[in-house]
Amino acid sequence: MNISSFFIERPIFATVLAILITVAGLLAMPNLPISEYPEIVPPTVVVSGQYPGASPKTIAEDPQFQDRFEWYPVDQLGAEQLGSPIKFIGELMPVPTHAPSVGQHTDEVLADVLGWDAERIAKSRAKGGLGGPPKD
Repeated sequence: MNISSFFIERPIFATVLAILITVAGLLAMPNLPISEYPEIVPPTVVVSGQYPGASPKTIAEDPQFQDRFEWYPVDQLGAEQLGSPIKFIGELMPVPTHAPSVGQHTDEVLADVLGWDAERIAKSRAKGGLGGPPKD
Protein backbone atom coordinates (compact mmCIF):
# COMPACT_ATOMS: atom_id res chain seq x y z
CA MET A 1 0.00 0.00 0.00
CA ASN A 2 1.42 3.38 -0.97
CA ILE A 3 0.88 6.75 0.75
CA SER A 4 -1.65 8.14 -1.70
CA SER A 5 -3.97 5.14 -1.44
CA PHE A 6 -3.67 5.29 2.39
CA PHE A 7 -5.02 8.87 2.45
CA ILE A 8 -7.62 8.16 -0.27
CA GLU A 9 -9.05 5.30 1.78
CA ARG A 10 -9.09 7.44 4.96
CA PRO A 11 -10.42 10.94 3.97
CA ILE A 12 -11.28 11.98 7.54
CA PHE A 13 -7.75 11.21 8.69
CA ALA A 14 -6.34 13.16 5.71
CA THR A 15 -8.55 16.17 6.51
CA VAL A 16 -7.61 16.19 10.21
CA LEU A 17 -3.92 15.90 9.35
CA ALA A 18 -4.17 18.81 6.87
CA ILE A 19 -5.91 20.97 9.50
CA LEU A 20 -3.23 20.12 12.09
CA ILE A 21 -0.42 21.05 9.67
CA THR A 22 -2.17 24.35 8.86
CA VAL A 23 -2.63 25.20 12.57
CA ALA A 24 1.01 24.32 13.28
CA GLY A 25 2.09 26.66 10.47
CA LEU A 26 -0.10 29.48 11.81
CA LEU A 27 1.32 29.01 15.32
CA ALA A 28 4.90 29.06 13.98
CA MET A 29 4.36 32.18 11.88
CA PRO A 30 5.13 34.78 14.62
CA ASN A 31 8.51 33.10 15.23
CA LEU A 32 9.69 33.43 11.61
CA PRO A 33 12.64 35.84 11.21
CA ILE A 34 10.88 38.09 8.66
CA SER A 35 13.18 41.02 9.47
CA GLU A 36 16.16 39.04 8.13
CA TYR A 37 14.62 38.62 4.66
CA PRO A 38 15.68 41.15 2.03
CA GLU A 39 13.18 43.79 0.94
CA ILE A 40 11.74 43.05 -2.47
CA VAL A 41 11.22 46.06 -4.71
CA PRO A 42 9.35 45.62 -7.98
CA PRO A 43 11.49 46.36 -11.03
CA THR A 44 11.02 49.67 -12.81
CA VAL A 45 11.53 50.29 -16.49
CA VAL A 46 12.38 53.67 -17.99
CA VAL A 47 12.04 54.16 -21.73
CA SER A 48 13.23 57.31 -23.42
CA GLY A 49 13.89 58.33 -26.96
CA GLN A 50 15.18 61.28 -28.93
CA TYR A 51 14.16 62.30 -32.39
CA PRO A 52 16.59 64.95 -33.57
CA GLY A 53 15.34 67.53 -36.02
CA ALA A 54 11.66 66.80 -35.44
CA SER A 55 10.75 69.56 -33.02
CA PRO A 56 7.26 71.04 -33.34
CA LYS A 57 8.74 74.30 -34.60
CA THR A 58 10.72 72.51 -37.32
CA ILE A 59 7.64 70.59 -38.44
CA ALA A 60 5.45 73.70 -38.49
CA GLU A 61 7.98 75.58 -40.64
CA ASP A 62 8.43 72.73 -43.15
CA PRO A 63 7.02 73.83 -46.56
CA GLN A 64 5.78 70.33 -47.41
CA PHE A 65 3.97 70.15 -44.10
CA GLN A 66 2.42 73.59 -44.60
CA ASP A 67 1.23 72.58 -48.06
CA ARG A 68 -0.51 69.42 -46.84
CA PHE A 69 -1.90 70.44 -43.44
CA GLU A 70 -3.75 73.48 -42.23
CA TRP A 71 -2.40 75.02 -39.05
CA TYR A 72 -4.89 76.71 -36.74
CA PRO A 73 -3.17 79.24 -34.44
CA VAL A 74 -3.76 79.72 -30.71
CA ASP A 75 -5.95 82.80 -31.09
CA GLN A 76 -8.46 80.90 -33.25
CA LEU A 77 -9.06 77.78 -31.12
CA GLY A 78 -7.34 78.43 -27.81
CA ALA A 79 -4.51 76.00 -28.66
CA GLU A 80 -2.46 75.25 -31.74
CA GLN A 81 -4.10 72.49 -33.75
CA LEU A 82 -3.66 70.69 -37.01
CA GLY A 83 -6.47 70.35 -39.46
CA SER A 84 -7.75 67.00 -40.64
CA PRO A 85 -5.38 65.16 -42.99
CA ILE A 86 -8.42 63.84 -44.88
CA LYS A 87 -9.05 65.74 -48.11
CA PHE A 88 -11.96 65.39 -50.54
CA ILE A 89 -11.62 66.63 -54.11
CA GLY A 90 -13.79 69.68 -54.59
CA GLU A 91 -14.87 69.79 -50.93
CA LEU A 92 -13.68 72.09 -48.16
CA MET A 93 -13.41 70.65 -44.68
CA PRO A 94 -15.14 72.67 -41.95
CA VAL A 95 -12.92 74.84 -39.79
CA PRO A 96 -12.84 73.56 -36.20
CA THR A 97 -14.32 75.83 -33.55
CA HIS A 98 -14.35 76.02 -29.76
CA ALA A 99 -16.53 73.45 -28.04
CA PRO A 100 -19.72 74.93 -26.59
CA SER A 101 -19.90 75.57 -22.87
CA VAL A 102 -22.35 73.65 -20.71
CA GLY A 103 -25.88 74.90 -21.34
CA GLN A 104 -24.88 77.21 -24.19
CA HIS A 105 -27.33 75.67 -26.70
CA THR A 106 -29.95 74.32 -24.30
CA ASP A 107 -32.72 76.63 -25.51
CA GLU A 108 -32.09 75.81 -29.19
CA VAL A 109 -32.08 72.05 -28.52
CA LEU A 110 -35.29 72.19 -26.47
CA ALA A 111 -37.01 74.27 -29.15
CA ASP A 112 -35.73 72.41 -32.24
CA VAL A 113 -35.60 68.81 -31.00
CA LEU A 114 -38.37 68.66 -28.39
CA GLY A 115 -40.57 71.41 -29.86
CA TRP A 116 -40.80 73.42 -26.61
CA ASP A 117 -41.87 77.03 -26.84
CA ALA A 118 -40.14 79.88 -24.99
CA GLU A 119 -42.79 79.92 -22.26
CA ARG A 120 -42.32 76.23 -21.41
CA ILE A 121 -38.52 76.61 -21.37
CA ALA A 122 -38.84 79.64 -19.03
CA LYS A 123 -41.18 77.71 -16.68
CA SER A 124 -38.83 74.73 -16.55
CA ARG A 125 -35.85 76.99 -15.90
CA ALA A 126 -37.73 78.85 -13.14
CA LYS A 127 -38.55 75.57 -11.41
CA GLY A 128 -34.82 74.64 -11.49
CA GLY A 129 -35.23 71.92 -14.11
CA LEU A 130 -32.60 73.41 -16.42
CA GLY A 131 -30.03 74.50 -13.89
CA GLY A 132 -30.87 78.15 -13.31
CA PRO A 133 -30.86 81.23 -15.52
CA PRO A 134 -30.09 80.90 -19.24
CA LYS A 135 -26.50 80.92 -20.42
CA ASP A 136 -25.32 83.50 -22.92
